Amino acid sequence: MKYNRRKIIIFNICLFILGFSSYGLSKELNGIVSGLGADNKSVPLIKASVHWIGTGIGAITDKSGKFQIASTNKSNKLEVSYIGYKKDTLEVSDYSKPIDVVLKTDLTLDAITVNAVQPSRLLSNSTIKTESTTLRGLQKAACCNLSESFQTNPSVDVSFTNAVTGAKQIQLLGLQGVYIQALNEQVPSMRGLSANLGLEYVPGPWMESIQISKGLASVTTGYESISGQMNIEYKKPENEPPLFLNAYINNIGRGEVNLTSAMKLSDNVSTMFFGHTSFNQVKIDENKDSFLDRPLSKQFNFMNRWNISDGIWESRTILKGLYDERNGGQAGYWPNKDSNYYGMQMKSQKFEFLTKNGFIFPSSSYSSLGTVLSLTHYKVDSYFDQVLYNGEQNSIYAKIMYQSQLFDSTHKYMVGLSYTSDNFIENLQSLGKTQLKYSPKLESIPGAFLEYTYSGIQDLTLMAGFRADFPNKFARFLTPRFHAQYRFNENTSLRASVGKGYRIANIHAEDIGIFASSRKLFMDGKQFPEEAWNYGMNGTTIIPLFGIDFTVNAEFYRTEFKNQIIVDMEQKQTEMHIYNLKGQSYSNSFQIDVSAEPINGFIVTAAYRLNDVKMTINGSLLDKPLQSREKGFLNLAYSTFGDEWTFDFTAEYNGSGRLLSLGFLDTTISKEPSNWIGSSPSFMLYHAQITKKFKNFDLYLGGENLSNFTQKEVILSPDNPRGPYFDGALVWGPVIGRIIYLGMRLSIY
Repeated sequence: MKYNRRKIIIFNICLFILGFSSYGLSKELNGIVSGLGADNKSVPLIKASVHWIGTGIGAITDKSGKFQIASTNKSNKLEVSYIGYKKDTLEVSDYSKPIDVVLKTDLTLDAITVNAVQPSRLLSNSTIKTESTTLRGLQKAACCNLSESFQTNPSVDVSFTNAVTGAKQIQLLGLQGVYIQALNEQVPSMRGLSANLGLEYVPGPWMESIQISKGLASVTTGYESISGQMNIEYKKPENEPPLFLNAYINNIGRGEVNLTSAMKLSDNVSTMFFGHTSFNQVKIDENKDSFLDRPLSKQFNFMNRWNISDGIWESRTILKGLYDERNGGQAGYWPNKDSNYYGMQMKSQKFEFLTKNGFIFPSSSYSSLGTVLSLTHYKVDSYFDQVLYNGEQNSIYAKIMYQSQLFDSTHKYMVGLSYTSDNFIENLQSLGKTQLKYSPKLESIPGAFLEYTYSGIQDLTLMAGFRADFPNKFARFLTPRFHAQYRFNENTSLRASVGKGYRIANIHAEDIGIFASSRKLFMDGKQFPEEAWNYGMNGTTIIPLFGIDFTVNAEFYRTEFKNQIIVDMEQKQTEMHIYNLKGQSYSNSFQIDVSAEPINGFIVTAAYRLNDVKMTINGSLLDKPLQSREKGFLNLAYSTFGDEWTFDFTAEYNGSGRLLSLGFLDTTISKEPSNWIGSSPSFMLYHAQITKKFKNFDLYLGGENLSNFTQKEVILSPDNPRGPYFDGALVWGPVIGRIIYLGMRLSIY
């Protein structure tokens, strides 16, 4: 019956889309934007702005300088702009032929009073809906690292995983971050042991943009996307100044410095160095429970990238190194490690090598061959008072893929092979006990994939993909995925998707907060891979009203788990049980968001989201605990003429959510933990930032959680951390109160 129902759903989605095939016809204009410098040599311009004058319809060029923009009957004048180059305006009459736009360097930049302004948030016009946060969007918040980059994003939630380590996680479609496939420049990353803290290992000033796609992603990047995909694009040397400096400090003692340097060694070779250091050595305990609200920490991070291109061969190589240390627990434990107090320490090291190579065939410009090789070493040494946990991961990821077309450009395909190897060595020991767990584990997963895209029907694009992966420890993963997009006109499109995803869980590393607890851990049976189906539909349109263009996006996604690893904290207050799903588990997520620019330079974005997330816990189908069910979002952004001043304000409404069930209550406890029974309260969060831009210098002042709302009690039994009821993993709200920060950005050309 399940499979018949899925077939009916798929059939109805396709029928719904195809039923509108006669609604309206639209055309698209393709082209490429290049820049002509003083040496009269042309180079593709990445992220150049292309838009129809007098409309809200626009596009941004990709890494090859190419763009695709829907036509409109409101204007045939196309304006192309890029900072540092003179604008160009073209009248377009023939949409059937691609256009080639060459911008000239603006040698009198100082005299210019109107500059091109990059949008902070972009919605793609591709078959898979992708929401991009650009460099401008990243700079609207403090954005010290990746986990803090979604403050002005209506689609992504950020929360603390526990009250001891200070680790943050993101959520998409109501599901925790491990169900989001994380990519670095389209290559899987932040997997396995580094999944818990990986978001904090990516400095914000290193990033050029972040792309978020909900639901299923392309099969070419793997089988792991269940709730969505997140891709990070680092800054490129050809677009950056020779020297860039960013410094940040806040009122709770956190500071950081970021330095980048880009160099063009020849016409075909460029390189860029990235450096980062951050520190937090001030003890903060605002709720007076004796535990640090945020661990004392220090981090050193380095990256070097090389870009090589000769027109036929293109190579991207990245080297990264990281050391991160965080010291938490009770304030009295530090700095002398006083054994009378509870202490926590985590030391992490990570080294990465990534190289991507692409080859274009001169005799067939629409065909190309790509290779990817990624090597990762990660090691963590940690202790949580009397529990010691050490882990090491050595990973290899390799992929080769070929893309071309059949007959003509309406039939495109991509085929390839991939290989993933993860070697895990984990040690878990409880002091004072003889129990010692040692679990070396080698996971070897070869795979193959095929993806086909058909665009032969006017305004309709269909994309079908399938991949097969063969884990050495489990049965094969068969991953079908289907996407469809129909464009009703230049302003309106509808997308639908259905398919499957898998994931192999790493419980100790992904839920490391379980060690910040006195609970006894029970592994109830062998763990099997998580497996889920995802169904989604979203529509985007532009509605002109009162002379203002309102961009409206509405979407619904459903995720159904065939198997899920359940972390059950509700059988007994002193126990934690981990087992495979026995029953139902699903997530229904609905969101609608609207953005508009009522006056020049003033952009308003509002959103509402409802997450219905349920799972079978100890035999009962219950709401997912410690999570808000509803969210409201409002962002107001204003920039003055010439972008000299920018102002940004965000308000978030977080609805109530289920806490723990009565089965959690241990009747032998002297104090009833009523603060963790029932429902959490709804609450508001407010964030703001002001930026003043000078010629090559930015100064910004901002605040997070301006209302100073916090979850007052975040640790159960903090006065007896070695007793049976201590628990630091029951977090549903902010742990840190109001933060005021000051920062600067300096570019030297």
